[in-house]
Amino acid sequence: TELFLEGQLVGDHVYWLNRGYSPLRLLRGGFNDTEPELVLQASDNYSVGSGYILTQEDVWLPGYYYVGKDLVVRDESGCRSVRGARRLAAAELTLDGQLAYWLGYSDAPIGSSSGDIRVTRVDLKSGALTYLSTPALTASTSLQIVGQDDTRLFLRTADALVSLQKP
Repeated sequence: TELFLEGQLVGDHVYWLNRGYSPLRLLRGGFNDTEPELVLQASDNYSVGSGYILTQEDVWLPGYYYVGKDLVVRDESGCRSVRGARRLAAAELTLDGQLAYWLGYSDAPIGSSSGDIRVTRVDLKSGALTYLSTPALTASTSLQIVGQDDTRLFLRTADALVSLQKP
């Protein structure tokens, strides 16, 4: 069932977690393969891009101070870490070539309503972060990234489809 509920199709391969093992295993299989291939031992936060696998790993500072997640890019050149979401795992992570996008919440002043939702983009090669402003969307809005093309991200709210232009 993991294949159908959590699988990601990239090219002619399907990637999924085999939750029957500890640590979790990321598996890959082609449509004509008789057995899946073990790709890596992984956390349950992964995404597969064209030619790379992205996982989210905990970041701890000295004194066991937890600051959130970094993104670990694994490709044929090796493994490297880039800045990820702080405080929580990147929600609704989606990949676009060498860019990763996710939803997050900006800090709200104490005593005010919840903060604005923002879309964060990181260049997986340089590590450069870009924050895309979404002032019309607030944390009270149910929001999901549901698709993308070369120029836009498509977000679904409880009652609308929103198109956000990529920089």
